[in-house]
Amino acid sequence: MKIKKISLIINAGIVLLVGLAIVLSAPIGSFAADDKIISSLSPDGKWEAKNTVWTSHRKKNALPCPMPMLEGTPAKVAAPAEPVGAPGLIPSGAAGQEYSLQDVKENTKTLPLGYPYPPPYTRYENFNGESAAPYDKYKAFPYRTVGVLFFTQNGTDYRCTASSIGNYAIWTAGHCVSDGAGNWSTDFLFIPAYKDGNPAVSWAQWTGANAWVMSDWHNYGDLCRDMGGVVMNLNTTGKKVSYVGWLGFAYNLESDQHWHGIGYPAASPFDGNKQIICASSHSSDDDPCVLPNPSTIGTGCDQTGGCSGGPWIKDFSGEIGECNFLNGNFSYFYLGYPDEIFSPYFDIGAHELYEALVNDTP
Repeated sequence: MKIKKISLIINAGIVLLVGLAIVLSAPIGSFAADDKIISSLSPDGKWEAKNTVWTSHRKKNALPCPMPMLEGTPAKVAAPAEPVGAPGLIPSGAAGQEYSLQDVKENTKTLPLGYPYPPPYTRYENFNGESAAPYDKYKAFPYRTVGVLFFTQNGTDYRCTASSIGNYAIWTAGHCVSDGAGNWSTDFLFIPAYKDGNPAVSWAQWTGANAWVMSDWHNYGDLCRDMGGVVMNLNTTGKKVSYVGWLGFAYNLESDQHWHGIGYPAASPFDGNKQIICASSHSSDDDPCVLPNPSTIGTGCDQTGGCSGGPWIKDFSGEIGECNFLNGNFSYFYLGYPDEIFSPYFDIGAHELYEALVNDTP
């Protein structure tokens, strides 16, 4: 089968869609940062929540969303992104627990890290339970908060990874919500604890009502702001997406952290039918910013297309409360460097996006 190469000009960068990756050249020119949070329902959104039916055939044929792939090598950043303002840690939670935005204190201090390429990491699969209960591990917290996000972008059906963050909201990469050239994705369907083509619980799927993203990504394709989310409708049983529980949220922290990144990679050698986890630490920093935004952070991982938007979880644990903090998301990588993936740094701007999402209603 021949793959047609499509050359697009997005804002200041040239984008080549080749297979399952978007190859980006270095940005040209300069802009003033908007750094605003925008909604698909805002006057400039021009978005329609079509929510057409996602049949089994349609889901099976959805393509892994192309993960942005940059040419060259990561920029030599003089210093990693530093917090501006007090650190914030918002606790994780579960169904039946009152949702809270109250911050908790960071009581641990990580040691300075950083590694030459390839950075160390441990990659493993969330394996099945016993044959009598094959979905047990997917029903466990926090795995059950993470799932596949199906959507349509510019007429093509894709899939990314997303996670429940509380109330009606899920978090994912900006490039899953918008194409970075001012066009919104539509037809969102979120299936948490997705396994072998099915949700771990048959009723656990939600359609999208409203999308949110950083304007610097939406209008300029700035990877340093490649984060977004969707506000979900109640499902067919009248439940919010937070029924599966929700991850906490960490922002304005030092870059040197350890994370468990969970994704549903669907490009070779993965099949998209299971959760893949990378346990790794801060390895390097990069500056692909089109606008004056915080530099991005890298960590060891070799997940592929489809993992985009998957959560980087700080203080990973089977417990609920002051642990399992969302502190990054799978965003992009470099051509020739498949063992390192980058995320936007979660600063006060990320927190503002988070608050917009969890305080919105369908």
